[in-house]
Amino acid sequence: MTTKTTKLSVFAFLGLGLVVYGQDYSGKVGINYDKPSATLEIKGKSANTATTLEGLIIPNVSKNKAYLMTTNADMSLKESTLIYVDNISDYTGSDAKVADITEKGYYYWNGTKWVKNGGGSSVGATNGLTLASSNVKLGGALTEATTINQNNNALTFTTGTTGKLNVNGNLYLQSRVYVVPNNQQDATNPATQTQGVNGLYNVAKAGANLRNHDGADAITYSEYDYMIVLTNDGVSGKIELPSASANPGRIIYLINGTPIGLAFSGVNLDGTSDKYPYNFGTLANRSGVAFVSTGKTWYPIGR
Repeated sequence: MTTKTTKLSVFAFLGLGLVVYGQDYSGKVGINYDKPSATLEIKGKSANTATTLEGLIIPNVSKNKAYLMTTNADMSLKESTLIYVDNISDYTGSDAKVADITEKGYYYWNGTKWVKNGGGSSVGATNGLTLASSNVKLGGALTEATTINQNNNALTFTTGTTGKLNVNGNLYLQSRVYVVPNNQQDATNPATQTQGVNGLYNVAKAGANLRNHDGADAITYSEYDYMIVLTNDGVSGKIELPSASANPGRIIYLINGTPIGLAFSGVNLDGTSDKYPYNFGTLANRSGVAFVSTGKTWYPIGR
């Protein structure tokens, strides 16, 4: 194996009588290094603590020059050609081969067009997305009608304890709407399937929106409650709603599953009560009423 020492003249580039030292080692070229481990290996000459300038500068061209290179009739651009575009203002055309040159930076020729190095192509964010530096974030204005096809897959929003899903405008529901029922623990085992008196056929399940209240004690509400079936007439005179001020816009649906009317523990005749519905004192037997919070008090929206 032979090692050939070569002096590489840079006079043609700089107009100076300077030379750099390189070696051809088994078909490989090393600059400032005599045993290159690749086709071309360049070693810096100064220590990392020095201020000496090091690096590799490839041709700097404008966007217009990058375009003109694609029109060369004598020689086709070689795929993988690398350039640095330092000016994009001198090109006003619309050729697709330079369409991705939108800012200064390194670009390579992929055989069809110039592509930004490291980014594939220039990245933008539109139609509900926001571009923050190199991150695309969810959130922004829709710029076109948009359809999400779930393809029979569930789309779930988990809000946590205090989060809410707000629709500030019109909400159009075209098909069925579901809430989470308080299903029995094991549908195949009759031993675990209990039915509250006058109530739903189920047992307790955390996170359910539909449930029974089988006791004679006052209702303890959870963040998940939407519809509650009251099955014990002993609750009469103890019924309250959760704080209206803490639940603005919330809807609670109470169903009386007993054969007698069930009374609230207080009355609200002036619309100021935080826990009792306005001008409503008793749930009629075998009936249900929905209540909505205004943030100040509760109003019945169905009888």
